[in-house]
Order: sequence, then structure tokens, then C-alpha cells
Amino acid sequence: MKDRIFPGVPRVESPLFASDTLEDLNETEKAVARNLHEHGYAVIDFPDVEIDERIDRIKKTLSPRFDLPLEDPDADKTKGERRVQDAWQFDEDVRAIAGNSGVIDLLSKLYGRQAFPFQTLNFPVGTQQAVHSDAVHFSTLPERFMCGVWLAMEDVHEDAGPLFYVKGSHRWPIKTNSMIGRR
Repeated sequence: MKDRIFPGVPRVESPLFASDTLEDLNETEKAVARNLHEHGYAVIDFPDVEIDERIDRIKKTLSPRFDLPLEDPDADKTKGERRVQDAWQFDEDVRAIAGNSGVIDLLSKLYGRQAFPFQTLNFPVGTQQAVHSDAVHFSTLPERFMCGVWLAMEDVHEDAGPLFYVKGSHRWPIKTNSMIGRR
């Protein structure tokens, strides 16, 4: 990894990003770096030739853990348990996705530090969560070194509860639990 003038600031968040030649990155990586810097997110093709098979196995393995009528298309899927946290600890496919070396290598280059996975959350349906900041729940010291990687395990359409993002929010001040009165 290249030495950085601001080692306590992720490369893609650097105030000097515009002067970074990104010479150590290929064209795809440069595009991802620019998108993260400018927009706060980037869309990539997940680098795993077995991803479809992994997704099928994950769905079969995790389905019994959700307290939802997944087979009934008309059932209310907003009630009941809708998440499995840290399935990487017991499911080799979730672990393979979380620890994907292509994603880890990319994030290491883009953040200027060795990246590592630390948590997984699996949902059987879109959560339709209200606007919120993940930084309250997942944060780092120094700030801004957490990067969420979201992988859709189904085709995303309007009714699927697609992920949404508030443009420019990656530049907002970080709010911690103590700042908002939570422990």
C-alpha cells in the first residue's frame, strides 16, 4: 500500500484525493475509487464465479432461521425475525462472500489499510428501514474506515425493498452513540 500523507484518513476520503494519480490501480479500481470519493458508494460485479451457487445454498441454509412465511407470496413479511447476524461464523458460503479476496484487496487499496470483514447481516427480504446512519452501529477509530458491502441475493426491483442511499451523506459528520445519547 502506498504511503499516505494522511494515514488516519481513508484514501478515498482524503482531502488530496484529486491529486492522487491512482497509478497503482487498474481502470476498474480507479472508477470505484472515484465513485466512492464522489458519491459515497460504487457498484461492482462481485468477483466470485460461484456466487449464484453460493446464494442458492445460503438461502436454503438460512431460510429456517427466519420467522417469516417465505413461501407465501401474499404474506406480510414485515413482522417476525428478519435478520441473521454473523452467519459467517457457521456458514462457509457466507464466510466466503465476506472474506472474498478480490473485495478485500480492492478495499485495502482504496482505504489505504488492510481491510478485513468483521460482521455479516443476512436478510430474507428487503427490510424497508427508515433513513438511518450505519455509522452509529458500525464505526471505526479513526473514523470512516468502515465500508459496508451489500450483495443482493435476488433481482432487485421496486417491490423488493431496494437499498437506498442519501447522496452526499458520506461527507456528513459522524454521529456516535454517545453523541445521540445511546449506550
